[in-house]
Amino acid sequence: MALPDIFTKNVADEVIGRINKLTPATQPLWGKTAYPKCWPIAA
Repeated sequence: MALPDIFTKNVADEVIGRINKLTPATQPLWGKTAYPKCWPIAA
C-alpha cells in the first residue's frame, strides 16, 4: 500500500483540515511520551 502524496491538493487539504480541527482540549488518541522524553537535550 502506497502512502498518500502530501503534495497533492486533495491530500494536503485533508491534512490541513484535520490540523485545523485540533483545539487545546484535544486529547491524544495514542502515545504517552512527554516532550522532555522525546527531546532530552532540551529538558
